[in-house]
Parts: sequence; structure tokens; C-alpha cells
Amino acid sequence: MFRFAGYLSLALFLFFGNLNSQVLYQVSLENAALTDQNNFEFDVFIKSNSGTFELTSYQCALTYHSKISNGGTLNFSYINESSDLSNPPSTGIGIYKDNSINKLTFASMPGSDIINSSREKIGRFRIQNTNAFGSCLSKIISLGWNFDGSITTILTGTSFTNITNPENHITFIEEFEKLLVINSISSDTATSVNHPAKSLDGLGYFDNDDLSYWKAEPVPQYIIYDFRNIRAVSLTRFSFYNFNSGQKFIYSIQLSADNVNWVEMVTYDTSSNIEYTENLFEPTNARYVKLLLHSNNQNMVSSIWEAEIWGDNDALLPVELKSFTLSIKDEHVELKWETITEVNNYGFEIQRSEDKTGWDVIGFVNGNGNSNIPHNYQFTDKDKLPDGNYYYRLKQIDTDGAFEYSPVLEIEINNIIEEYTLSQNYPNPFNPTTKINFSLPSETKVTVEIFNVLGEMVLSLIDNEILNSGKHEIIFDGSGFASGIYFYTLYTEKFSLTKKMILLQ
Repeated sequence: MFRFAGYLSLALFLFFGNLNSQVLYQVSLENAALTDQNNFEFDVFIKSNSGTFELTSYQCALTYHSKISNGGTLNFSYINESSDLSNPPSTGIGIYKDNSINKLTFASMPGSDIINSSREKIGRFRIQNTNAFGSCLSKIISLGWNFDGSITTILTGTSFTNITNPENHITFIEEFEKLLVINSISSDTATSVNHPAKSLDGLGYFDNDDLSYWKAEPVPQYIIYDFRNIRAVSLTRFSFYNFNSGQKFIYSIQLSADNVNWVEMVTYDTSSNIEYTENLFEPTNARYVKLLLHSNNQNMVSSIWEAEIWGDNDALLPVELKSFTLSIKDEHVELKWETITEVNNYGFEIQRSEDKTGWDVIGFVNGNGNSNIPHNYQFTDKDKLPDGNYYYRLKQIDTDGAFEYSPVLEIEINNIIEEYTLSQNYPNPFNPTTKINFSLPSETKVTVEIFNVLGEMVLSLIDNEILNSGKHEIIFDGSGFASGIYFYTLYTEKFSLTKKMILLQ
């Protein structure tokens, strides 16, 4: 059980008997900054949101990202004479483990300060590191109030009344969010134990797990991280294997929305000799992040302990695509897709390729601007395509000209006819016209005739004509014929077949 001072046990007893106070206040974390590579500082302020109240003591706990130390040792302290209060932080200042979580803690002895609507600084605090902090610490520290465990955040008013309300504890520190990686794949895995997911288990070099890293050999190799949806990526942090023994890797970082088209954000950089090598860049929409290991100065295996990717978890594509499918209908490729939401969606450019390298624009479908309801779209490629494999994608374009690509889909076109066929006419019954389709595996003479129920030929649609192999369609117009049952017959040199149809006038 953690205790700051003997008086606090009595204060806690009094707090628990007075949990319904309605004092409105705000405590905030502000002005976070790296003052140099080993020191990070921030302010804590307090004010009243309604009237005044007496602050007699306080006990605070903050959590932070566990991997910010880069292998160094952290120390937490209050900067003397930085408080506006007559009762500044004076006890329990440091880093303490509570509920298996390291927390930054500070508290005061009993005192008396009148808090009104003017902000009062509780104090400025410093986190010091024996190693250099990463340059992006202020964006990833994940500094926040903690109310769990025995070291809870407590503010006390007159008569040591508990006025704690977690909703009144605010963080005014702009930070990235750690992005959730759903899947990871690699170009190679040296052992079944050192698979790509080991670089996402939260265990690094200093966590006493000698097998918790991805390993592949030899370089060059790569590992790809998939968020499953588009995110705004701003920062990557990779813990390279043997960083602590001087080994350095030459690496690049690429981003992609579709796992096909890649944008290189970092080109042939060299890893650092601290736990995490960081790369910061402008927010870029991507679903995939690829780390490429080109070489290292000892020509050893490709390995990383841990990966972290940071950005904005809420920054999805302006258009969220639910589905995208291809199918063949009447010898043409039909594209269908559905959106869940749309923001500033100008429309979709439809693109086709034979090799996933060169893309032809074959059409455009207007979007729905701004919408929070699903929309279904479709487009038919009317081109007569030779047999082969074809690739399609959508280029979604915003009203401001920004764009994103959908995943690439593949479809096989096979127009080879291997047998004679005669399809049922459509529609059936019909009035007064209907379509008759048939297929020929090779060039041949063809006759198509219409008969009545007495077996009498009433019309010849094709009379001994030479037709090429492939699919054919003819139309029978029943105008002038009486309602009833009719038969149509396909004759060739090697095949004949008859089917029934019904005319309803």
C-alpha cells in the first residue's frame, strides 16, 4: 500500500465519507515541451469553474507511455518555486508502481489556498532521462490522469471533503495516438518463434523476453503493418535489434493505401543506437506501413524488437468503402461498390490495367458529396476485351482535388467457347419480342427456325449462314403471330437443339 505521509491515511478516511460534493473545478496539464534531449517538462494548473473553494490538499497520479525512456532510467521531480500556491507539492514526488503500472505522483501537505476562476499553477514538473528522449516525446508521451489503484487523484476542499471528479481533469497537450495494427506480414521469417507479430507484443529488449522480436535473414527484407482501415500516419518508432551493441541498419519506410502504390517517406536512413529510432513526417493517409531493411554494417540478420506507429486514429478516408466487387455480365466486366460514409466526395474515376503498372481511365461515376448513409454504385466496362487477366481500381476524388485509391481487384476474361449451346429465350413468356442466345465453338453454317405446335415452320431467323465461333444473339419479333406455344431450333453441321417459348399477345 503506497502512502505519501502519515496524515494522508486520516484524510482518505474523511474523503470516503464525503463523496457527493458538487464543487466545480478544472485541473489541467499544459505547456509540455522537451527542454533538451534529456529533460521533458510540463505545467499543472487548477481553477474554479463556479465561485471559490478552499484547497487544503491534493494527491495526484499520472500515467505515461512506458517506452519513452529509450532504455534509460527516468526520474520525476517538482521544479522548486514554480507553484503559485502557498501549499506547493512537497511529498510523494517520484515514479511509483501501482497496480503494476508506473505512475508519476505528487502530493501536498495540509494547507489552505483559495481557488477562484483565475488559473493557479500547482507547479511545473520535470521528467529526466539518463538516455536521450526521442525527438517526438512531446507527441507520444500519452501523459494523462490516473484514478485507478491506491494512488488516486484527489482534491480536497474545506474540512477535507472529497471533490474529485475525473471529468474535471483535462490534458491540453497535443499528442499523436498509437495506431492499432491489425495484421503484420514479412518477406521472410527465420523461425516460427520470431514471427512478425512479435514486433507488436509490447515487449522489447528491456522486458526480459529474449525471443520477442521479428527475425528474417539475410537482408534485404521487409515487414508490412496493416491497420485494416485508412489512418493519418505521422510517426514511426522502430526498436532495431542489437541497437545497444552498436549495430546499425540501413532502412527505408513506405506508406500505401492499397498495398500496391507506395510512397517513400524515409529513404536509406541509418538506425540509431538508442532503443527507438523515430521518423516524423507530415500526416499521410495510409492503411499499410512498410519497413524495408536494406543492409547493416555487420551484414547480419534482419531483426527488430518492436514497432510503434503513431498518428490519428479517427482520420479515415473521406469516403469509407464497405465493399468493392467485380463480375462478368453479358460479356462485360461489371464493377459494384458500396460506401458507408462520404465527406466532400466528388466522385470515382474507374481505372483498368493489364499489368498493375500502367492504368487507363475508362469512366467516371459522380459521388454523393457529404453523406452518412450507405450508397451503392456500379459501372460496366463496355470494352470488348481479349482473353486474359485484367485489374481494376477506383480513384476516389475529393471536391478539393485530393484523392485516394481503392484496393486493386483482378478478374479473368475467357471468351473461349468449348461446346454448342442454345439458351432459353428471354423474356419468356414474351410480348412481342424475345432474345435467343447461342454459342458456337468454331466457325460453321447456322440455321435458326421458328415452328408452331403443329410442327410447321413459321419463320426462319437465320438461313444457312456462316457464323464465327463465339456467343451470338438474335431477336424474334412475334408481332402478327397468334398467342400460343412456339418452338425454336438451332441447326449446325454437327449440332441441333429445340426449345419451347410462349407468346402472349
